[in-house]
Amino acid sequence: MFNALNITMARFLSLSTVSGVLLCGITSSGCLISPPIDLEDPRENSPPFIHEDRVSPGTTRVVASGDSNVTLSVDTLYDPDNEEELEYAWYSPTLGTLRTGTAYPVAGQDEDQLSYGIFYSFDGPSYVFSPCQSALQGRQSETVWLYVTDGELQFTSNEGVQIDPDKGGFIISWSWVIDLGDVVCGG
Repeated sequence: MFNALNITMARFLSLSTVSGVLLCGITSSGCLISPPIDLEDPRENSPPFIHEDRVSPGTTRVVASGDSNVTLSVDTLYDPDNEEELEYAWYSPTLGTLRTGTAYPVAGQDEDQLSYGIFYSFDGPSYVFSPCQSALQGRQSETVWLYVTDGELQFTSNEGVQIDPDKGGFIISWSWVIDLGDVVCGG
């Protein structure tokens, strides 16, 4: 015999069973209230930059004459990221790695003093190229590369300069072709 008490008891049992299943499911899956999640964007890395107005000589083809050395330079390197340092290497296919170094940020830069409004400035490198090296005798030209990275450079015997793939980062380059046809080296 069903009466109002039996119907109320049946509803209570079915509601408490459903509630119990839901409560067990919620509590077994973790916290009822999750801790705050830090939604900070991951750091994006952008490549360094060489501005053509900061390169000397300003042409990509340079004529060496007599036995005079050729000075190659970039007076300022740029990076939109606030890096602690940039690595660079001077490289020639005939001579190999010529010199390596580290470029540091120009002192006293605040975010409101960025070059072109977006770039941090770094002291630029220079290299004095001697056209009278014995390995260059008889060659008509030689290309000298400047490689710059915000990662870490690796040097290989068959590929020259590359970036360490385990460290990440970007590598950029600038090159000059040095005409050696007018070079007269002293004995």
